[in-house]
Amino acid sequence: MESQPVSQGPRAKIGEFLKKAGKLRDQKEVLAGLTGPAPKTHPNLGPLEVFKGPDGEFWVSKASGEIVTFSPPKRFTATEAQQYAKAFLERHVPDFAKRNFQQVSAEMQDPLWKEEWVEKPRPPKEVSVFPNWAVIQVNLDTRSVHYWNASNIRLVRTAPPKIDQEGAKKVIRGGFPEAEILKLELMEHTTDGGKTSVTIWNASFRPAADKDSPVKLLSINADTGKVVP
Repeated sequence: MESQPVSQGPRAKIGEFLKKAGKLRDQKEVLAGLTGPAPKTHPNLGPLEVFKGPDGEFWVSKASGEIVTFSPPKRFTATEAQQYAKAFLERHVPDFAKRNFQQVSAEMQDPLWKEEWVEKPRPPKEVSVFPNWAVIQVNLDTRSVHYWNASNIRLVRTAPPKIDQEGAKKVIRGGFPEAEILKLELMEHTTDGGKTSVTIWNASFRPAADKDSPVKLLSINADTGKVVP
C-alpha cells in the first residue's frame, strides 16, 4: 500500500495525536519515520492498520480512522542515543557533515547522553577557522533532545599567518623561559559575532616545567606577535 499524503488518512491522525502530546518536532519529519501500515485484526474493532516509528506504535481503525492503541517507544540504548544526536546535529547545524567538526567529549550521565563537538580547519586549503561548537544532550528515557547549543560563525583563513608555531613558542618563552607548552592552536577570534576578527595562536602552558604549576592561557596575534587581551 502506498503512503498516504500527510494531509489525509491515518498518518495525519498520528501527526495530530503527537502534536497534542507535545511532540514539537517537524511533523513531516515525524511522519517520514513511520513504517506501515501493517494489517491486523482485532476481535471487537475489526481490521486495523499498524504504524511504527521513533515515537511509538499506533493502531488505527480502518472503519473509523481513529487511533485505538498507542504504545510509547522503549528507552534509547546508548548506541541509539549517539545515532540520534548525530542525526540531530546534521539537521540543525548548517553543513555539519561537510565541515570538519570533531568530537572532543562524549559521556553518559544517565539518563543523559552528552556530546561536544568543535569545528577544525579542513586542510590543505583552510589553515584556521573560528572554533564553532556544538553541544547536545539526549535523554534516553524520553528519546528526545534534552539540551543543545551551537554556534555558526563562518570565519575561515586560507593564507598562512606571519607568525608560525615556532614564532608563537618564542613569544611565550620570552615571558616564561621555562614554560611547558601543553597546547598551541591556530584559530580565528572574534568578539562581535564575526563582524571583525583576528587570527590568534591560542596557548595553554605551565610557567614552569612542574606538573604542580598552574596552567595559564595566552592568546597571541598570529600576524603581529602581540599578546591579545
